[in-house]
Amino acid sequence: MNQYSELINEAAVSAGFEPADSIRQGAGAFLADGLRVGWETNEKTAEAVFYVSIGTLPQSPSAQLCEFLLEQNCLGAATAGGHIGLYAPTRVLLFSFRTALSELDAQALGNMLTVFVSKAPELIREMQSFSAAENTDIAFSSSMLWV
Repeated sequence: MNQYSELINEAAVSAGFEPADSIRQGAGAFLADGLRVGWETNEKTAEAVFYVSIGTLPQSPSAQLCEFLLEQNCLGAATAGGHIGLYAPTRVLLFSFRTALSELDAQALGNMLTVFVSKAPELIREMQSFSAAENTDIAFSSSMLWV
């Protein structure tokens, strides 16, 4: 386990989440309020990215869904500084945030993770409402982690 993996584990526990599991060197996941949050670190830049699946983008998304996603993403205002992006091979929409780790302690990172995790269920509910309105079959796995 590298130094950043240990920091992430401590932060997850300090935020009241399950301890982080290491999937491979510099990557893992933890359970937070029923969501599986994936993470990856970059030792060279001392950064980490955290992400959770909020749903799958339909093959032909409505204009309303596209507007919703763009509006939520605009300057991170509606995502508490996070970002929504598309992992194209699977069409999974990921809600994520990236942060520098070198200046953070476990408590500060835990606070950031708490804010991030608190925003994800709202985004998932919104995506579910769009999928119901568009009558598409969208599988919500609550997380997306690839290695």
